[in-house]
Amino acid sequence: MNSNFYPGGHVEYLETCSEALKRELYEETTGLGKIEVMELLGILECTWDNKGTPYHEINIVYRVEFETMCELIKSNEEHIEFKWYRLNMLNDLKILPSSLAELIPMWLSSNEKNTILASEMNSKQTDLL
Repeated sequence: MNSNFYPGGHVEYLETCSEALKRELYEETTGLGKIEVMELLGILECTWDNKGTPYHEINIVYRVEFETMCELIKSNEEHIEFKWYRLNMLNDLKILPSSLAELIPMWLSSNEKNTILASEMNSKQTDLL
């Protein structure tokens, strides 16, 4: 089974995280229309090992709204394909980092508006890919 990932990318110098998210979505897709970053949902810090190379990343997760129907959104990059799933299907998919399958629905349904920081830090590195 192939691994799947959430849309995103790197933050450029002097760019806010929400600006980076909008830029990455515009660079990687066609057809989104106007993008509005609504709120910060949570942050996940994780580490993993990919064939002997250690990685450390911070996932900053926002709720985003856009004006186009999901079926009309296309990828601008050959190696990327966008698929849309209902939240209750996330646990049935191999989406990395895996903690987000549980965290995103929890963050969306939470009545508390405090940002939640989660961790998937591995002291013992394992291959996830």
